[in-house]
Amino acid sequence: MRQAVALLRGRLAVEEHPVVLACVIRGPALQAAFADYAREIMRHAGHPHPEVRAAVAYAAEGATDPKDRELLQALITLARDPYTEVRQNAVATLAHLADWPPAVRTALRRALHDPDPTVVHDAACALGHRDPERPLPFRAEQILVRHFLAQSREGRYHSDAYRVIERWPVEHYWDVRDSLPE
Repeated sequence: MRQAVALLRGRLAVEEHPVVLACVIRGPALQAAFADYAREIMRHAGHPHPEVRAAVAYAAEGATDPKDRELLQALITLARDPYTEVRQNAVATLAHLADWPPAVRTALRRALHDPDPTVVHDAACALGHRDPERPLPFRAEQILVRHFLAQSREGRYHSDAYRVIERWPVEHYWDVRDSLPE
C-alpha cells in the first residue's frame, strides 16, 4: 500500500493531463491516505478542467477534520461549480462531514435549489436527516419521494431518502407523492 501511495503521490506532483490527473486523485490508495496528502490534492480544486475538480471533491470525502477551513472553503466553492459532476461530488462530501459549521449548512441549503436532481437529493437527505425541524423546498421533497419510489421494495426502506421521509406525517408524504407527474 505504501508503494502505491508513494507512486500516486509522485504522479500527483507532476501530472499535467487532466484525465490522468483525475484518475490519480481518485486512486483508492491515495484516498485512503487523503488526510496525509490533503494539501497536495486540494491544490487542484481550482484546476481549469472539470474532471479534475470533480475528482478533488470526490477524494475529499476522506477528509477527517471538518475544522479545516481551507478544505471546507474549497468544497463550498466546488458546490457552486458550473459543472454538474463537480457539484454532485462536493455536495455529497459536504453532506457526509461529521460536523457542519454554518457555512456548510448554508452551502447545503443553497444546493436544495440546484438544477440537478442528484445534487438536490444529497442535500435534502443530509439536511432532512440532521435538521428535520426546518422544512425542505417542495421540489426537494418531490425528488426525495421520486428517489424513494424508484428503489426496489427491498431496498427502499434502507435508503437515505427514507430516513427523511419516515419523519413526515403520512398525509404529507401522500400529498408529495400525489403531486408527482406520472
